[in-house]
Amino acid sequence: MRYGSTMDPDADAFFARRRRVSATEEANRPVQIGFFLVYVVVAVGVFSLLVLRPARKRHRAQQELVSAVKAGDRVVTTDGMCGTVREARDGSVVVEIAERTKVRLQRKAIAQVLSPEMPKASRRGAPKTRRRSA
Repeated sequence: MRYGSTMDPDADAFFARRRRVSATEEANRPVQIGFFLVYVVVAVGVFSLLVLRPARKRHRAQQELVSAVKAGDRVVTTDGMCGTVREARDGSVVVEIAERTKVRLQRKAIAQVLSPEMPKASRRGAPKTRRRSA
């Protein structure tokens, strides 16, 4: 008895037919590969539209924000420090984070420019929040 054969001759005939590839199946293989390539191209396009474009847009907006920083602007750095820009140069800014405490930072370390209408934080830290009673 051959390896992989069964005792049932009908089953052997079925598997023999499955092993043989017909001419129409051979002709359909390039079409299947073509559909696969179309799916890959569509998937890459959708990924680009949903992920890459918005990321580029956010990056461009951040670059514009950082390049527009000038002396007197209140900023938040990527480390979370808040302060007022005292001096702005090409690649760096001097930020006053407390009285007589100035820090020189690279422009790319600025995460956010606070609007002038926002109240300044208290000198002792962030404003206290009310606790909810359980």
